[in-house]
Amino acid sequence: LKLVRLQSDLYNLFNDCGKYVDGSTIEYETNFRPHITIAENINADQKIEIEKLLTLNSKCEGVIKSLALPIVKNTSREERENSSNIILFEL
Repeated sequence: LKLVRLQSDLYNLFNDCGKYVDGSTIEYETNFRPHITIAENINADQKIEIEKLLTLNSKCEGVIKSLALPIVKNTSREERENSSNIILFEL
């Protein structure tokens, strides 16, 4: 997978630049799995309905048109979503 290789290359490149990963993110970075967040803060009934829509054989295809590189002081949601902390690369 090209996306997994890209993540690995970024990890290796930025790992030498200060504290790129810490205890809270190292497992995510070293075991990166491409993903799409479908929903957040859902209740159990909503989760069941979403799972019905998805199957193990679901296929998702797309074209990546841009990459976002957040540069944050910590991993808080506020830091990650602050638009002044994000560099956007158009592909």
